Amino acid sequence: MDTAKIESALSKLFHEDGQRIVFWNDPDHEFDMLLPALRLDGVKLLRLDQIGAFEAKLKLEREVAALARILAGSLGRETIQSLFKEN
Repeated sequence: MDTAKIESALSKLFHEDGQRIVFWNDPDHEFDMLLPALRLDGVKLLRLDQIGAFEAKLKLEREVAALARILAGSLGRETIQSLFKEN
């Protein structure tokens, strides 16, 4: 498996396309040895086979809440509220 190609594709998703979450489904464990070797700046890897789905859900929710607090602090309350108004 070409690690550089996988790193490039994932890096594009996170840094160029603006994706915050990518779900990687590998039921046959073909990439178990590859995952620890991936070098992706600013990317956290949550493995459901190691922490479980509930803990992963909590971590994701906490990060979203923390990001919302950061955005609210930097953009101001009115700006945030206008982003969520229904059209």
